[in-house]
Amino acid sequence: MTGEELLKRYAAGERNFSGIDLSGVDFNSIPINGTSIDLTGIDLSGANLTQVVLGSVNLTNANLSAAILLKAGMHDVTLTGANLTGADLRGLEAHESNWQRANLTRANLGFSKLTQLDLTEAILSHADLTCADLIMCKFVDAVMASIQAVCTKITHGFFNRAYLRKANLERARIEYAVLDYANFTAANLINAALMYCDATKVNFTYASMGGVGIETAFTKSNFSNADLSDGSFYRLIIEECDFRNAFFHRTRITQVTFENCLWGEVSSFDTDAIIRDN
Repeated sequence: MTGEELLKRYAAGERNFSGIDLSGVDFNSIPINGTSIDLTGIDLSGANLTQVVLGSVNLTNANLSAAILLKAGMHDVTLTGANLTGADLRGLEAHESNWQRANLTRANLGFSKLTQLDLTEAILSHADLTCADLIMCKFVDAVMASIQAVCTKITHGFFNRAYLRKANLERARIEYAVLDYANFTAANLINAALMYCDATKVNFTYASMGGVGIETAFTKSNFSNADLSDGSFYRLIIEECDFRNAFFHRTRITQVTFENCLWGEVSSFDTDAIIRDN
């Protein structure tokens, strides 16, 4: 089926296009008289959309579960409330699009490049973001439990109140992101880097953070029972954070000031930090 045929059938009232082959269709080339293509509520579950190019398409509440969008391109695509459960989005390049409240449970976004996407309140539980490049994306209030994000690069992202329990962020690099109130309980941040982020009341309880590199000033954050062994803290002021029962074996701490932090029982660590606790 061509894109033109799909639009004609959609305009005639048809909504179920599950399992069709639209691979390689360029929606940008379809004449639409300057208006956006409205495919609200369309059923494209299981459809083959490999290398499809979507521009100014409204897919609000669309069903794209188990759809194949390998190396697809998206610009100004609305996927608000869409169902992308189990979709194959590897190599996707998407920018300036609204994916609010979309369901991406177990979707595969490996090696994708996402720029300026709004994923506020989206569900990404068990999604695969391995080696993805996320630039200026909003994950505010998003559910990201147990995601796979190994070697993922996150720049200027917004993770306010995001739920990342048991997320696998091993060797991920997070720079200039807003992490306020984010929940990383029991997450894997081994050999990850947290650089120049805004970080107030972040929860790292029981997180595995061996070898982590931190150049982010944390305030009122919880590191209790976290494993920070072989990690490094550099040129920071850490204020009112909870380090009770945290593990600091061979952690390198350089030019760091700890102010009013909770320590309790903490393993010994080598440090030239200036420690000021009340």
